[in-house]
Amino acid sequence: MKEITQIVLFEGKEIRKVWESKQEKWYFSVVDIIRTLTGSSIPRRYWSDLKNNLIKEGSEVYEKIVQFKMTAEDGKERDTDTADVETILRLIQSVPSPKAEPFKLWLAQMGRERLEEIQDPELAMDRAKAYYEKKGYPKEWIDKRMRGINVRHSLTDEWKNRGVKKGQEFAILTDEIYKGTFDMTAQEYKRHKALDKENNLRDHMNDIELILTMLGEATTTKFTQDRDSKEFQELHKDAKDGGSVAGRTRKDIGMQDNLWRIHAGAGGTDAQDWAQMLLRMYVRWAQSHKLKVETVDQSTGEEAGIKSATTKISGGDFLYGKLAGEHGVHRLVRLSPFNADNLRQTSFAKVE
Repeated sequence: MKEITQIVLFEGKEIRKVWESKQEKWYFSVVDIIRTLTGSSIPRRYWSDLKNNLIKEGSEVYEKIVQFKMTAEDGKERDTDTADVETILRLIQSVPSPKAEPFKLWLAQMGRERLEEIQDPELAMDRAKAYYEKKGYPKEWIDKRMRGINVRHSLTDEWKNRGVKKGQEFAILTDEIYKGTFDMTAQEYKRHKALDKENNLRDHMNDIELILTMLGEATTTKFTQDRDSKEFQELHKDAKDGGSVAGRTRKDIGMQDNLWRIHAGAGGTDAQDWAQMLLRMYVRWAQSHKLKVETVDQSTGEEAGIKSATTKISGGDFLYGKLAGEHGVHRLVRLSPFNADNLRQTSFAKVE
């Protein structure tokens, strides 16, 4: 029996679903549906209370709840309460919500789409791409993310075929790869990126991080196959060795010099002043971490600040990964010191 897990959207809310191939049914995460229908900030508590009521009432709905392993908010595989479409439709009757009727129509659409995907498997990947496009991710990133999903599925399938069943075991093996690659567990890495619990870690990785994650998981899969590992301790060693390969690559990248460019955007003199403020901030950060900073090029503003600047930062581990989170457009809103009327000014500067 092979399960295929996906994330779908209903009115912008993520709902996990799993395809159970033996019964040829979709099973949906009950907690995700409760969160979507009620808007509750504590959907697990809501579902726990509802389960108790269903048990007391002798409802058959509770007996039809099935647990599948799904990726939880912390990135680990955990047993999750799910239900098929028929059970979900009955469950909705116990959840007062104005979204109930639109949700029923949405469930019917999910069933149609799955039949289409069975006939044409590429549709599943196309819909996943559309999901990320809707969220504003660039095409190059989406291509890497799709490849990463395939690599991850190949690895987890290998683990399942070799006897890994418990969610905790999946989490331990996954964390071993993360520790070897990034020197952090999945949960520690989420905290490092200041992500909320509902955020998917891989959806917040840059291109290099995705490639390193793929390298660690693909290498682990190869080690497992080449060594024909079967016992958990053997699989654990494969994960550790696979993560180490990716970790050495990460360190090699990090030891290279990093060119850091700042450009003043819209906002005139205020934007140029803002660009210089950012430059000073990054230079001071680098110096506080005992990194070497060298100015490659700088164009001074006509009245204040800078139009652009290029600096080279070197001498530290995994600089690209540490600095990549700063890439993008930075905005500053303040009362302008360059405006005679002291008006509020919005300024922009780009970091790359």
